Amino acid sequence: MKRALAAIMFALFCFTARAQVAPPTHESRFHHVFSRHRDTDNLEQRFNDIRCALVLLEAGPKLGTGFFISSDGDVATASHVIGERKFSRNANGSIQVDFAIPPIRITNSTGEQIQIPATAVENNPDAWLADVARIKTGIKTSCWLQEVDDGKSKPGEHLITVGFPGLSFKTLTIYAGLMSARLTTNLPTVILTTGEAIPPSNEFIRVQMPISTGLSGAPILDDENRVIAVVTNAGGWTQELDLLMLAFHGGAFQAPPLPPPDTNQPPNTIRFTLNPMALTAELAGLFHDYASPGYGDAVPLRYLRKPPPQNQPSALPGH
Repeated sequence: MKRALAAIMFALFCFTARAQVAPPTHESRFHHVFSRHRDTDNLEQRFNDIRCALVLLEAGPKLGTGFFISSDGDVATASHVIGERKFSRNANGSIQVDFAIPPIRITNSTGEQIQIPATAVENNPDAWLADVARIKTGIKTSCWLQEVDDGKSKPGEHLITVGFPGLSFKTLTIYAGLMSARLTTNLPTVILTTGEAIPPSNEFIRVQMPISTGLSGAPILDDENRVIAVVTNAGGWTQELDLLMLAFHGGAFQAPPLPPPDTNQPPNTIRFTLNPMALTAELAGLFHDYASPGYGDAVPLRYLRKPPPQNQPSALPGH
């Protein structure tokens, strides 16, 4: 009897240690025969269970969402929520990321506010480039979200997100929808200090749900309350594209002057020059105006993991 009781207690401990936000209770198919069907994810229950893992982030004038991903208080969010990123190209062609981060204020689900220094943000330029970041707050918590392998998620899967979108007046908000695609994009989302626009190298999970601008940093959750990805933009639009459009409308990308006439050209030849940046801005504007409404992009949570050190000898057995 004592051994059976010990085994039960051990099993309960392992389950609790694995994920602090429990999966929702699903209705059985047999139950639907005798009573009105309710959605299997029970959004009211899930919202109440998840909210303790969500935090409001304030970094200077910026507001955004973060969420606990460990009992040690690690918070995941979108990197652009917590600071200004500047990108340049190194001599070897790689992208250098400089990240200016102000002190961060975190408000948890009970309204408690904690000031976090900029040094608490994990130094991970690869994650910052993918637009995700980890903040090591050191706040012990019993309510955090478990990561799940996003590779098992497919288009058509039901998903939800919870966060603090723009114009919500710091009120936690829930959205429901589905994964519509897994994709990479050639749309330039990073603007180098030289003005060069480059596409991202990471994969995105596209979600179809009525999320609004300002929800960056919120978790994308499967039907077991596990995190698949982090919302990085709504409607496929980013701060960098806003800057690109502002620069274009401000006349920053004027076409170069026409070359002198070529006497060998046939008469009535139309001569023109084209600025690639102006063309990029025009295409971005068309994308913004005609893209499908009610969708957003999220970066898989796996991009938070730091890459292994380069040129390091592997550990030998017994060492």
